Amino acid sequence: MIEATEIIGIALFIVCTLVAILVAFKILMEMKKGLQQRKIEHRWKQSRHALELLQTIKSDYKSNSALEMLVSSGKSFEIKKDTFQPVSIAEVEKALRIEDAKFNKKEVFIRECFNSLYDNLETVEHCISMEIIQFEDIRSPFEMYAEELNSEQYHYSFREAYGYDLADSFICRFDSDPG
Repeated sequence: MIEATEIIGIALFIVCTLVAILVAFKILMEMKKGLQQRKIEHRWKQSRHALELLQTIKSDYKSNSALEMLVSSGKSFEIKKDTFQPVSIAEVEKALRIEDAKFNKKEVFIRECFNSLYDNLETVEHCISMEIIQFEDIRSPFEMYAEELNSEQYHYSFREAYGYDLADSFICRFDSDPG
């Protein structure tokens, strides 16, 4: 026969085991909630960082000027202090040549603008590849510009000649993006 103390011992063991299982389950659920919260916070930080990169590019006069040159032929830019001149697409193409390295002041300005833009795009691609930001956060604002940067061979030749591999990778993301 089983004694009362043995029954109490078995019952106590079963209760303790059930409590331990419930505590373990509660801990796992809290860990899962914490992980989900950290994922949300990380995603929010990625989006915020992407916005900061966009603001950096837009607030940089030369980078922003390069973007505007892509879509606004004939718009005037401040080539030097208090000197504004219109820039056409043909002038952009001529300025971004990779041979005959003698450039007038306007061409130097145009090249500096695109160098600044490509430097910034290098940073963007690096941040995407390191998963600091996500491509989806930056795709929409750059879609129109990427199309222009992909449409003419002289843009590609300039990037290739001056080692803007990451900028080129970023621009090429738009070729394969279904969005």
